[in-house]
Amino acid sequence: MPTRVLDASGIKDDYYLNILSWSERNILVIALDTAVYMWSPSTGNVSDLCHVDPSADDYLWDVESGPKLRSMMGRTTRVAVLSWGNKMVSSGSQDGSFWNHYVRSANHKAWVLVEHAGEVCGLEWRDDGGMLAHMAAVKAIAWCPRQLNLLASDGGTQDRKIHFWNTTTSASTGTIDIGSQLTSLVLSRQYKELLSSHVYPNNVLSLWHYTRVSKICDISGHCAQR
Repeated sequence: MPTRVLDASGIKDDYYLNILSWSERNILVIALDTAVYMWSPSTGNVSDLCHVDPSADDYLWDVESGPKLRSMMGRTTRVAVLSWGNKMVSSGSQDGSFWNHYVRSANHKAWVLVEHAGEVCGLEWRDDGGMLAHMAAVKAIAWCPRQLNLLASDGGTQDRKIHFWNTTTSASTGTIDIGSQLTSLVLSRQYKELLSSHVYPNNVLSLWHYTRVSKICDISGHCAQR
C-alpha cells in the first residue's frame, strides 16, 4: 500500500513527457498542465513554483527564492525531457534533436545534435557528467551510480525487456524479460537493485536484483501509465 497519495489533477497522460523529478534535497517536483509544483516529504508543504505559457523553450528557475533566472529560447517543437550534467542542462525535443545549454554562459546553446527521427524522450547524464545517453521512442534509461560504465535501458513497445550495457566496450551484459513496456528505470545507490515502472497491462512498479536477474517484488496501486 502507498504511504502517501498526492492529488495530481491536470497530469497529462502522455508517454513521451517526463514531468516528475525528485531532487537530492528531497523535494518532489511535478508539472501539471502549465504549472510546476514542489512538495516536501519532510514537511508536507506544497508550493507553486511557476505558471508558464505553452511554448517550446527552456527556462531556468531558482527553486528556493522563486524567480526565473533565464529563458533559453530557440525551440520550435515541444521539449519532452531534461537532464542536468554538472553546469550543463540538456533538452530533448519532438523534432528529434537535443540541445546542450551552458546555463552560466550568455550564449547558452553549446551544441545541437539532430540524430533521431522520432521525439527524444529518453535523456540521462551520468553522475560524473562524463557521458550522456539519449534515445527516441525509448523513454526508460538510467546510469548505475555504483558502476559508472553500466547503463540500463528498455527496448521499446515490442521488445518488452530491460537491457544492460557496458558503455566502455558497447557490449550487452544482461537482459530481463519483463513482458510490458516501461516508462522509467531507477538504479539504487546503495544496493544492486533496480526499480522499473510499467504501463499496460498492470501499471505496476517492479523491484529487481539486477545481477541475479530476479524480481524482488511488485508494487501496485496505479490505475494508469506514468
